[in-house]
Amino acid sequence: MSKSWRCFHCDQVFRTRDTAAAHFGLSELEREHAGIEAAGPICNLSMLQIQEAEYNIERLTELRKKLGEIVDSLDGGRVPK
Repeated sequence: MSKSWRCFHCDQVFRTRDTAAAHFGLSELEREHAGIEAAGPICNLSMLQIQEAEYNIERLTELRKKLGEIVDSLDGGRVPK
């Protein structure tokens, strides 16, 4: 028997881990970094919340890249003590 996931909010059934993960949303850590408070599946989020989360994730990615460039420029990548 194959594994499936059912959303108790909208009653959709997901047969793959990827489709379930896309629906049920971000992990708690990802939600924290994305700046959203919703703890439930994506069907409980408004489009505005989804757009805000996507923007925040993109911005966080940009900031991580810049931080990496700064660290790399310091003494051959070593952070001074």
